[in-house]
Amino acid sequence: MSKQQRTILVLGAVVLVIGTVLWVVFSGPENTQAEAVVDRGDVTRSITVSGYLEADKVADLSFPQSARITTLLVREGDWVSAGDVLATTGNGALAAQRRAASASVTEAVAARDELLNGLTLEARAVSDSTVAQAAEALATTRVTEANRVAQARANLYSTDLVARSTDAKEDATRPTVSGSYQCKESGVYILEVYRSNADSGYSVRISGLESDTKSISYTQPVAIGDCGLSVQFTEGDLYSNSVWEITIPNENSSTYLSRLRTYELTVAQAEQNITAAEYTYQLAQDVATRDTAAPRVEAMLAANAAVVSAQANLERIDALLGDETLVAPFDGIVSNITTREGETATGPILSVVANDRFTLIARIPEIDITRVKTQQPAVVFFDAAHDTPITASVSYIAPTASVIDGVSYYETSLTLQSYPDWLRDGLNADINIEIEKQTNALRVPSRFISTEKEATVHVRRANTMASSSIDILLTGTDGYSAISGLKEGDTVVAP
Repeated sequence: MSKQQRTILVLGAVVLVIGTVLWVVFSGPENTQAEAVVDRGDVTRSITVSGYLEADKVADLSFPQSARITTLLVREGDWVSAGDVLATTGNGALAAQRRAASASVTEAVAARDELLNGLTLEARAVSDSTVAQAAEALATTRVTEANRVAQARANLYSTDLVARSTDAKEDATRPTVSGSYQCKESGVYILEVYRSNADSGYSVRISGLESDTKSISYTQPVAIGDCGLSVQFTEGDLYSNSVWEITIPNENSSTYLSRLRTYELTVAQAEQNITAAEYTYQLAQDVATRDTAAPRVEAMLAANAAVVSAQANLERIDALLGDETLVAPFDGIVSNITTREGETATGPILSVVANDRFTLIARIPEIDITRVKTQQPAVVFFDAAHDTPITASVSYIAPTASVIDGVSYYETSLTLQSYPDWLRDGLNADINIEIEKQTNALRVPSRFISTEKEATVHVRRANTMASSSIDILLTGTDGYSAISGLKEGDTVVAP
């Protein structure tokens, strides 16, 4: 084969190879690139640190010196209240004394409160009823005694009344006096008889205790006033110009002194009975006033002194119990019992944990500490329940650092926003602390942004694709970046 033929064959082979390569490249499957749509949403930058949960109150309890435990009153998991006796190294007598002293404090405080608050509603009702009954009894007594006195006076003033002529030579029959004298005044009725046109031919002029003029009737008594007395004249006698006197009371009656004593005794008894009823009424009022009035200063001083005395006795017993009794310092759950009854305690024998409040403790490295501020939100993922995140917030940042392996860490406290029942002291957690956030920002996935010289993205519009410059406002740790320079709805293509 000539040299020219060999050259032609080599060139043909090269052309064939190049053609094959070009065919493979351009006849292969269509190149597909990832796309995303520019939208609006939140972009968050966080730092992630580890931490652990710490109960706000944990007490490891022990006796002040080695001693044999005589009584262990609790078990692990028991709920105890502040002041409950948990274990003793004595004989238990002081524990009983403390319960009695505590009851005495409660009793003294209740007595003082009762003194301050006064009567119960039921007792007030009884007091008001007693006053009302006493007032009613007083009114009844006054009416009853007034009637008795009036009756005794009527008996004194009305018995054996006679009309006497002022003329010693009067021969007409004296008028008959009847009725019951009901008025209080004593004195004399004067009856002057004179001729008139009355059926009897006479009329009488009344003066003295009462004043009136009446026609005389022989058929019925004639009232001589409004006090209840009447007179009856005898038909056929000559009464013209006669004058008669009726003395009230009739002191010449043989029964006058007896009736006078009866009247005076009735008056005296009435005064006594009314005075007694008035005293009873006043006493009921005084008792009601006393029971409803504010307590006296002396009574309050005595009540307060009783409370102080009872509290001092309780404190005295607590002091005695201090060396031989373990008392719960706060409400909580008993845990970690290390010693049994009969064994000698040389260190903490149990713990009390307040299982209702916890603080999350994290150590922030110095590289991140300047970006952490109090009140910043956080999301916590506990190893024990990683699918149940809990929100929290930064509550405290230590002003001094702890150096670990040459790196400064700042202890930071976070407050949980909720406390599920499964939380326990010592649980480990991953904590995402939000240090910066853009809300409702124009955003794209960060992996679509090229930052070689400036921030750019590839934007597809219709069938064309062009590079567009953007400004990055915030690069989040959630995979997004907040940007400006594009429109919502633009389609970007991964570089």
